[in-house]
Amino acid sequence: MAHGKKTLTKQDFREKRKKRDYKVVFSPSLSKVLGNRYVIMDRAEKEILDDAGGYGYKTRKGAVACCEWKRDVYDKQIDYKDEHLDSNEYEAKLYVQEFCRQNPTLIKNLRELMFYRKKKNRPMSDDEIIHFLNSQEIEFFPFTLPQLLRYWV
Repeated sequence: MAHGKKTLTKQDFREKRKKRDYKVVFSPSLSKVLGNRYVIMDRAEKEILDDAGGYGYKTRKGAVACCEWKRDVYDKQIDYKDEHLDSNEYEAKLYVQEFCRQNPTLIKNLRELMFYRKKKNRPMSDDEIIHFLNSQEIEFFPFTLPQLLRYWV
């Protein structure tokens, strides 16, 4: 089985950890190079959830401790930040985050453009940002511009 870094959203990570449907398993491929190494896997889907950045964990106990710590940290971050949002705003936040995941190049270009303009002491206006987004042939946004700028990842 090839091991690679699995990218999970904080929400996915939180849900999987909350259910405790993970297990720590020995990784033969990582162990060949680095000594005994362990990864965290989803019990049901048999996919790697965390491999310590491709290095694997040195001990089972360390893997479990890190997994629990991440779950607690993500719980606090998500709950604290989202508890004040109403359902429409929370939905907009999810749309923005998904949009950013699906369009990483567009978001990177927009950030660079905004940074360059700010550096030149000519920040972009809302109309200029909207014009930029429209020039990228994206027609429908289920969120407003202020929501995009507030929640982009």
